Amino acid sequence: MTILLVAEQQITTNPSAKEIMLRLHLKAAVLHSNIGTVLYAKHQFAGAMESYRKSFQFRTKYNRLSVTPISQRTDSEDQSSADFPVKMRQYVAELENEFARRLGNGTPDEHISDAFRIYKKKNKPSHFSICFFANPIVMNAETHADDLSSSPAKLDKIGAACTLFNMALVHLKMGSNSAAIKVLQMALESISSANPEAPFKKELSCMIHTNIGHICFVGNRFTDAMDNFSRAYEACSEIAHHEEYSLEVQHCHRKNCGYVLLNMALTSTKSRRIDEAENLCEDAYDMFYQVESESGQPEEGLTSVTSLMNIVQRKETRSKPKVTPDPVATSE
Repeated sequence: MTILLVAEQQITTNPSAKEIMLRLHLKAAVLHSNIGTVLYAKHQFAGAMESYRKSFQFRTKYNRLSVTPISQRTDSEDQSSADFPVKMRQYVAELENEFARRLGNGTPDEHISDAFRIYKKKNKPSHFSICFFANPIVMNAETHADDLSSSPAKLDKIGAACTLFNMALVHLKMGSNSAAIKVLQMALESISSANPEAPFKKELSCMIHTNIGHICFVGNRFTDAMDNFSRAYEACSEIAHHEEYSLEVQHCHRKNCGYVLLNMALTSTKSRRIDEAENLCEDAYDMFYQVESESGQPEEGLTSVTSLMNIVQRKETRSKPKVTPDPVATSE
């Protein structure tokens, strides 16, 4: 890390070095995050948190360097600053070797693919909120960052928010719900300052609000839960029918909308707003049915809706006041 500190002190005099440093900082952030993701899949949560924190530090360094002005070089300045990009590349190469050392044979992409297979778990209906965004985001500098070419400051707010989201998941696994909410709120602050059209912004907003809603739900804070689920649905519904997405991607977003609606219905049920819960279940059913009709594949979300409707109907039956029948007149 000494190499980085020295480089940052002199990078202001070398525009080309600064550009290379920015790209290498971003690559280091991605590598550290993906190390954390694989460790998360292996249930090594302390190691995952350490890697995510390192990743966030690089995101922060990246954002700070991106707005650092370039000074005019003078003859008296040390010309050795041109060596720093080379040293930074050496650091990233060492980090890639660390990835291999810590995780065994195989490329980073292979390890991430294995992690994805571990994450694929079916959602099962339950009496508790469905936390269906429970898997870390696999980092990719091209798809999970702002459009760096169109952003004057080249700030990577989306990538930073992704890292914070992953850190929050580790907090949840370690049983610290309050810490998870704080980190998720930091992630919301980060994406709020990102470019309005930044890739992944709406998707990430939906994921963050859904998980905050889930934490509030299990903590019996149903008003806060409903507020966050509503915000999640608003973000997800905006991208569920975007024509620039493939039909498969649209279906993914529509299914997410369906599960958010189910969480809203669960929250309404817990709050004894039975009519509202029934309407939300119907909306979720329509969403899942549309996906099933267009894809031609059975949609598990319909089973979840049916299970929840049974719960809602039982609640409705219990909530109705018992009517005492009028006495039957008898002839003497």
